[in-house]
Amino acid sequence: KGAMFGLDARIALAIFGALSVISGAALYSAIQDAKVTAMISDMNEVGKAYDAYYLDVGSELAIVDSGVYIDIQKIVDDNSSNWKGPYSSLPKHSSISYGLDHPLYQAVYIGEMLNGSWTDNGAIATWATTTRCDTGTVGGSCDFWVVFQDVPMSIYEALDKKVDGSVDGQNGNVRLVSWSGIASHHVYLKYRPKQN
Repeated sequence: KGAMFGLDARIALAIFGALSVISGAALYSAIQDAKVTAMISDMNEVGKAYDAYYLDVGSELAIVDSGVYIDIQKIVDDNSSNWKGPYSSLPKHSSISYGLDHPLYQAVYIGEMLNGSWTDNGAIATWATTTRCDTGTVGGSCDFWVVFQDVPMSIYEALDKKVDGSVDGQNGNVRLVSWSGIASHHVYLKYRPKQN
């Protein structure tokens, strides 16, 4: 009788152990999905803030860095006529003159780039040259991309799968740029076409 109880206890422990592994994996997946959903929402909010600026002021912001990044600090502080901001609650980035701070990721930018295949997204100098709307060579239309810096790879991969259905940092509506010599990953979400 005692031996049988020991066997029953071991079986029960094995079942509880298996269930805890399964529920732990499900919980991790749910947390990951919540982070991705929050990131998409945050990125779209930055895009909407820029749209509100554009509608009030009547012109797109100028490019200020690398031939692709616009000065989105103006959505929180600007003296243009018709400006009715601030359009975002994110503060200006303290050391990146064209970016905003984000509570989870190091910085937020908006860039205007061609949406052809970003085959050279490992070196900043050639990537910026090939994706620029005015002189780039990758082809496609000129779009605005909301950029988050210092995104963990697991979050990027989950985001790309959720939006595009697969992980491909060079194509689709989600892109990844990891420049050599820079440890952080920059994740790009296509927001809208540039207005002419």
